Amino acid sequence: MDLDEALAQADVYAEETEVCKIDNDLRTITVPSGLQTVGVESDEDVRRLNFQMPKQYGEVDLSEFNIRINFMNANNSGDVYAVTDKAISGDNITFSWLVGRNALAYRGSIRFIVCLKKTDAEGVVQQEFNTTVATLSVLEGLETTEQVIQENPDIIEQILARLDELEENGGGGGTPGKDGVGISNIAKTGTAGLVDTYTITLTNNATYTFTVTNGKDGDDGDPGQDGITPTIGENGNWYLGETDTGNPSRGNNGITPNIQIGTVQTLEPGQQATASMTGTTENPLLNLGIPKGGKGDPGEGSEAEPYELPIMSDTQLGGGKAVEKTDEDVPVAVDPSTGQLFVPTYPENTGGDVVNVDAELKEYMNVAKPAIASAIINKGGNVEPDDSLNDYATRILAIPNDVYPAETLPVQTNLSASGLQDSVGIKLNWSDVNASGYLILRKENAMPATSADGDIVYNGTYAADGYTDTGVQKGKVYYYRIFPRNSKNQYQSLEDGAVAMVDYKDRTGQTLLGDLPLGSKIKFGQYLGADYFWEIVDTQDKASGFVTVAADQNLGSRQFDAPEPNSPISSRRTQGNNRWAYSAARQLLNSDQDTGAWWTVQYEYDAEPSYAAQIPGFLKDFTAYEKGIVVTKTNKCILPNDDGGGTEIVEDKFWFPSYYAMGLGVIQPLEDNHIYEKFVDNASRSYQSHYWLRSINGAESPSYVRYVNSSGTASNSTASISGFAMRPFCQLPTSAYMTWSDSDEAYVFADDSQRNPSAT
Repeated sequence: MDLDEALAQADVYAEETEVCKIDNDLRTITVPSGLQTVGVESDEDVRRLNFQMPKQYGEVDLSEFNIRINFMNANNSGDVYAVTDKAISGDNITFSWLVGRNALAYRGSIRFIVCLKKTDAEGVVQQEFNTTVATLSVLEGLETTEQVIQENPDIIEQILARLDELEENGGGGGTPGKDGVGISNIAKTGTAGLVDTYTITLTNNATYTFTVTNGKDGDDGDPGQDGITPTIGENGNWYLGETDTGNPSRGNNGITPNIQIGTVQTLEPGQQATASMTGTTENPLLNLGIPKGGKGDPGEGSEAEPYELPIMSDTQLGGGKAVEKTDEDVPVAVDPSTGQLFVPTYPENTGGDVVNVDAELKEYMNVAKPAIASAIINKGGNVEPDDSLNDYATRILAIPNDVYPAETLPVQTNLSASGLQDSVGIKLNWSDVNASGYLILRKENAMPATSADGDIVYNGTYAADGYTDTGVQKGKVYYYRIFPRNSKNQYQSLEDGAVAMVDYKDRTGQTLLGDLPLGSKIKFGQYLGADYFWEIVDTQDKASGFVTVAADQNLGSRQFDAPEPNSPISSRRTQGNNRWAYSAARQLLNSDQDTGAWWTVQYEYDAEPSYAAQIPGFLKDFTAYEKGIVVTKTNKCILPNDDGGGTEIVEDKFWFPSYYAMGLGVIQPLEDNHIYEKFVDNASRSYQSHYWLRSINGAESPSYVRYVNSSGTASNSTASISGFAMRPFCQLPTSAYMTWSDSDEAYVFADDSQRNPSAT
């Protein structure tokens, strides 16, 4: 081992200059070829990968999100790397991944994604953004113990240099010398500041000493990864990651108190009502002080008759005084048959105002003790105006001590809502989660925040046929929220799936897109100043919520992909790349950027097509509604052998169809689930010009792509040929409302206010 090798062994970090780029729209990670081999098995913290991505995703600012990298090593062991060096540079976010031993523990492939999350103050995820899976390669290595080299890389080199010196001082050829000597011991024999002294003892007992000057302490290392935040599992125990600690997250239930009414004291008019608790924890007493009302004037023409108090035994007397009806305090009587309090009957025309004890108590509880009132609401009901005092007290007594026992709550259901057009009403449907009951609230323009916020629409058991809310008006926006409850009237309050919004518009004269027949014409989108018209070519996915449409127009005859002069695959240097994921055509169809800005490098050998500087992205003049209404398609694509063979998955808003979907033949593995209904023969596939497909022409070809002749037959050519049209296909939702346009002889989107000014 020489000095350069020892220094290389001691080196722990080399800054990478190449950058992995993330496409926010396609959700792909492009790893430069120089970074695709990330290291050798058992490497640790010696390779840092740099990443760059746009900070904006639609209307979402991703710069406020936390970033982590989820990876699976070659042994299928998963882990997470928490990014600590996120930075904002112009319109981009930059960060890095210092690849550790967990990722590099085994030779083979590392699979990873980039995950961005935005959480609230309590750690609850509010928004999340994920990329698709990318891969890195780990080469085979050999793990041995090199602790001495790692800790003191200079020592061994100095020993080697000393031995070289001894060898050089030896004589030339001659008679054999005496037996040589060896090293019997090396020991550190002294330290002074940064200088260590070492002594070598030879087998002939001779000794040699040398010194080693140590370097100063290095800079602090990078911050370590964040620890695992404990979470509560479905069984109520604390979890670290996916590991059950076995420790419960809450203690045992407390003792349920047996609340009894203690004293009820009459206070002077104008005094504040009071409430206090006495007794024991197990048997508390609720003591109330209620102000009396002012004395009324005597009734006209009558005088107050004398009144004698009833004689009652001690077992009948209550715990306090009743409301003043004469000049005397009146004891509260107890009905022995029911155990309820009552005030003895007074003669009529006493001239005093009657105080409603129930109302006074309820008002006091709602105003002075909102926490108790809230507890009652959360446990299954409101303070109803017609509740009696005893009903109200019973409601308090019914509150269980374990206010929110998570293990007894039903899971959240999924609520859907849709406005009726033939009549006035909004149909509500939800799935049965075996709850004891379901409470559905309605509120205009905002989501009900709690189980007491909004109008009660439904409160009962599961309705298999749903429920229709008829207390609505067209032209308004309604929010519905469902609360499943258990037998203790405890509500599940999770929001996910529980909220449905209905913009209840008058749909007179409108048609659901899902009700349009095959072959219907739809107008939406513009490109280079021209309106685009589309035809429904497949309705077999209505159950999944969308139909497939094909454009009548096209983006002109252009290259599928440009030649790649630097490609290691010779045919691609002049004929282009037939891989749909990296094609220039795919970028053009799915970008809303201007001329010169829509094309970006997709991988190391990618090359820019000439038309990138001539035309803008296809979506540049689409309205926000039009871009948002398109249903993303998951496209399967067969890969040529030069790219590893097999298939890959990409997601597109707009795309070219596959060879199989156009009814041209069966190629395994299938790139689509079925053949589009319209394309049953050459006549149905015929078009104004030849047009591209996305399917490659066999796994042995890295450059040839299939296309459809204008006559409807199939053929193939190199990706760099400019003689075939770019005819886009896309998916539209069946739930969109359409309006017929006589002038266009096509349907238009009823709710696109930019394209259709009459939409509100």
